[in-house]
Amino acid sequence: MDKLKTDVLSLCCRHPVRELSDGQTLETFLTLPEYSGDVSRVLTCSVTPVVSAVTVSADGVALEGSCQIRVLYLAQDGAIYAPESSEPFSARLPSSDCDGCRAVDFVWAEDCMARAVSPRKLEIRASLHLVVKCYRTAELSLLGGAEGAGIQLKKQTVPLLLTDDRISGKVTITESLTLPAECADARRILSCRADGVLTQTKTAGSRMLLTGEASLTLLYLPEEGDLPQTAHWKLPFSETVDLQDLPEDAEKQARLRLEVVSASLSGSGGRSVSCALRFRADISCEKTEEVKLVTDAFSTRCEMQSETAPLFSLLRERQIAETVPAAGEWTLSELSAEGVIDHTCHVEGVRTRLADGKCTVEGQVVFDALLRGGDGSCYGVRRTAEFSRTLEEGEGELRFAPEWTVAASSMSLAGGRLSGKAELFLSGTVRSLAPLTAVSSLACDEKTVKAPPRAGLCVYFAKKGESVWQIAREHNAPPDVLAADNQLEEDVLAADQTLLIARV
Repeated sequence: MDKLKTDVLSLCCRHPVRELSDGQTLETFLTLPEYSGDVSRVLTCSVTPVVSAVTVSADGVALEGSCQIRVLYLAQDGAIYAPESSEPFSARLPSSDCDGCRAVDFVWAEDCMARAVSPRKLEIRASLHLVVKCYRTAELSLLGGAEGAGIQLKKQTVPLLLTDDRISGKVTITESLTLPAECADARRILSCRADGVLTQTKTAGSRMLLTGEASLTLLYLPEEGDLPQTAHWKLPFSETVDLQDLPEDAEKQARLRLEVVSASLSGSGGRSVSCALRFRADISCEKTEEVKLVTDAFSTRCEMQSETAPLFSLLRERQIAETVPAAGEWTLSELSAEGVIDHTCHVEGVRTRLADGKCTVEGQVVFDALLRGGDGSCYGVRRTAEFSRTLEEGEGELRFAPEWTVAASSMSLAGGRLSGKAELFLSGTVRSLAPLTAVSSLACDEKTVKAPPRAGLCVYFAKKGESVWQIAREHNAPPDVLAADNQLEEDVLAADQTLLIARV
């Protein structure tokens, strides 16, 4: 009997192992510094988590970091203050599957709240949303061909996602700025916020050049008057990031996330500002190749023993880059406000539903507005607006990890009604996958020879939708001979049909 010769393909694949998610509540107290006045009313509060270390072990993934806390409040003496503090946090997400993996984190804060428990102490509460994606590089052996022992192979050329990995780098911006001409001299900086967008990425060898623009907004008290004012800057940047061991021939995408922003007055005259911004650049790497695999095998002469590997074949993928509007209008009957001084907005509670060929992404936009009261004081209010977007993607198992950024936003006040609008930028890759089972190893049991059939030719009444390969296997007949004898060009029958089967 012929010896079985196999052709094995060895593929080095980076593939996701597990996505871990959890929620954690941050509860702490902020004691006001000596130079700050007693609290009359809290205006706004923000909590920004920054992860400094990710450790993967046999029992899970550990995160270490800190939360930057900023509170804007109105004091009993009528002045506005903005104390800041940093609170360490740690979290462990248990898992028994991630040992030896690399991991990348996505952590953000939701439902931030600050309240005065005494004139000198504030209670801070926030919900931290933790997501960690674990990846592993593995050597995958798949059968590409075999010969001998009367073997019959079913081969299929499929696109496989061979690489899906992520790394993180740092983008740091430090600038000395001057207040725009239309802005009054500053007495004290209350708060600052920033955002960044990439305009171009270039890869050369093991390094990627990131070019983009950061926007910085400063809320400050002018030299004259107690109502805050805002100043805005656009800061171009260019930074090089080491791609470490990512494959050079794979497609790469980058996304910025703000980690730290700070600003302070420098020099004299209230016109000079020193600022520092730090972004995290998350770079994802994806590589898809057409690979010919053996998806099934049998022998007409002896019994076969095989092992299989479950895979997903890529049917279709589509890059999503579109703007989704969100808007809300609210009545402010309980407040006497005359205008909007400043506002911020962010996305919370994003949910993704994948079913029936549709991908629906929905969530909330949270608007934080600083309002000017009729008595000359300030008010901070928070309002939310719902948004939803449905993508029609058709057949296959859908996978989508959306990324949301606020492209633009505005707030206005008229007739006692507060209006907020936001343009949300939705991005990501929607993939349609088909389950596939590929043969990873194959062996013939030469001691167990199949008994010859009792008849060399039989008639089979096939039904629509049956597979020619499966019919041939059940009747121990070569599928290519069956197809040629019955003038069949497709593997799946399009109608009921009578087939003549020549057995071996």
